[in-house]
Amino acid sequence: MNLKTEFENGLKREEFELLLGENKLIHDLHYKKFDPDKIGIGAIKNQSGLKIIVITEPWCGDSLASVPVLLKMSEIHGNWSVRFLLRDENEVLMESFLTRGGRAIPVFVFIDNSGKLIGKWGPRPDQAREIFENFRSRIESGDIDRKEVYLKLRKFYASDRGNDIMNTIINVLK
Repeated sequence: MNLKTEFENGLKREEFELLLGENKLIHDLHYKKFDPDKIGIGAIKNQSGLKIIVITEPWCGDSLASVPVLLKMSEIHGNWSVRFLLRDENEVLMESFLTRGGRAIPVFVFIDNSGKLIGKWGPRPDQAREIFENFRSRIESGDIDRKEVYLKLRKFYASDRGNDIMNTIINVLK
């Protein structure tokens, strides 16, 4: 698999956003609310130019919170390019970036201009992953509905305003 070719075959931002439908409102809200501090901006600008493949689907709640942060980070940097590949249409690529053996999304694949893998991030920032992991066994046993946990995740994303996402991405790129 050639990651540079995968990137080049990806959807541009505008093409992906057309697929969001009514979820575009949530996507735009997260984009608007993400306002990194000076330290975050400095850390973003300190990175080299990147190509970023986002493996996702338009219905994914974690993507609705994470992708807008990545897009704003790429705008702040000025030399990051982002393309989108749909998970269910790109099974071979997805199989290369599994999380705990599963096809969890979103996955951000960071490559240099030649297509060399620099790092991978996803599907959730650290604090959101902790929220989900704290309830995983209760979901699996049926003690709590998965929708209740997703509501807790949405509340976290709304209150965090993208900071944990930004920090975990920056840590991946160090």
